[in-house]
Amino acid sequence: MAEVSPISPLIHPKGRAATLEDILITSELTRRRPRAPDYASENCVLVALAGEMAVNPCNLLQTLVDKAMDLCRAGTAGISVLKTDTDGEYLAWEALSGVYAPYIRSRTPRYFSPCGTTLDRNAPQLFSDPARYFTYFTQADVPIVEGLVIPVYVSGRPHGTMWIMAHDETRHFDVEDVRLMTSLAAFASAGLQVVSAGGDADTHAWGWHHVYHQHSLWHAVGEGGRACPRPRF
Repeated sequence: MAEVSPISPLIHPKGRAATLEDILITSELTRRRPRAPDYASENCVLVALAGEMAVNPCNLLQTLVDKAMDLCRAGTAGISVLKTDTDGEYLAWEALSGVYAPYIRSRTPRYFSPCGTTLDRNAPQLFSDPARYFTYFTQADVPIVEGLVIPVYVSGRPHGTMWIMAHDETRHFDVEDVRLMTSLAAFASAGLQVVSAGGDADTHAWGWHHVYHQHSLWHAVGEGGRACPRPRF
């Protein structure tokens, strides 16, 4: 799916055009029973990400989406970056893992997309069958059953989003997925800061220390969890 343009909304089952409110189901997150956290696996992922940031920061975004897909049992995971060209702002799919990986470098409109909606609302958002409203998604071979989108900020300003998709009718995201994705989004913020600075050493150090102090990665995890070794630099 390359660059897209908004087209007419699909017709709602009740005979009217689908609206944004028809596909937004964020309130469902608090009604679903969350799965139990797996702190041991999460801690090892965070340590691996910290090591990637220290050794190979340019690959951090791809590693993030790979890990997000595994931790959240998603069909696709991605990072969208807010950019501007002569036509205005848009969101570029800068890193993808899973079913939609072939659509890398696609873009969606800033003001007509799940990512744009999430930035407007300044909070995680859950979407159900978003192609009913954002109909350009019907161009994809595999439909999106649910999409969970988390805003990503750099220096306090919106810089993009991190998101996961479910393509399976049996997979429904919950507040545990929100917690995990919010944690990973902190790495996305630091990674985008490093990438936008072209790998500048001072920015690299800032990103590393920012995430290190935010997560306290090498402290013991919950009861029954296992600690992971510090990465070596």
